[in-house]
Amino acid sequence: MTRDNRNLFVAADGRAYTRPLGETAPIDATTVSSNWAQGDIGWAHEDGLTEDYSEDRTEFGGWGTKSTLRIVSTKVDRPFKIIALENTPFVMGLHYKVPTPTPDSNGAFDFAVNDSGGQELRAWMFDTMDGDKVVRYYIHTGEITGRETITSNQSTRKAYSWTITPYPDDAGDTCHMFIEMPHLAS
Repeated sequence: MTRDNRNLFVAADGRAYTRPLGETAPIDATTVSSNWAQGDIGWAHEDGLTEDYSEDRTEFGGWGTKSTLRIVSTKVDRPFKIIALENTPFVMGLHYKVPTPTPDSNGAFDFAVNDSGGQELRAWMFDTMDGDKVVRYYIHTGEITGRETITSNQSTRKAYSWTITPYPDDAGDTCHMFIEMPHLAS
C-alpha cells in the first residue's frame, strides 16, 4: 500500500447537534434534517470534539504459573467532550438541565436552577469536517454526564464544557459512524 496524504484527516471544522430521544436518525454523513438543525449548539471551542476511550480489564492466571492466561474486558467507556461557546437559551438549558428558556421581546429570559433533576437522555450528532471529507458520530442515546466550571471575567469567554456519555441501544451499539471520503470512490 502506498502512502496517500489525502487519507490524513484534520477536523478543521465541525458541528454538534442534540435532539430529544426518538428523533429520526441521520441517513448519511452529510444530510442534516431541519429537526436536527434546530438542535445545533452553535460555535464550539477550537479544541473541537474529543472522543475518549477507557477499558477496564481483569487478568486471570493459573495455578502453577505466574503468567497471565486470559484477560477479560469488564467495562468500556467511550465518552465525547465538547465545549459550547454560544450563550443561547438552548445551550444554557442543556447546561443547567432546564427546558429551553424563551426570550421576551427585549431578549430577556430567566430560569431557576434546581440540582435535584434526574437523567437528561438525548440523541447527539457530531460532524467533523476536513474539506469534502466528513466523519459523523451519531449517538442514539446519550447524556451530559460531566459539566466543568464556568468562568466569567474579562480575560476569557464564557463556555460550557460537557462530557457526553453514550449508552448502548438494543443491539449494544453506543455510536454509529457515517464517513464520507470522496477520494476513496471507486
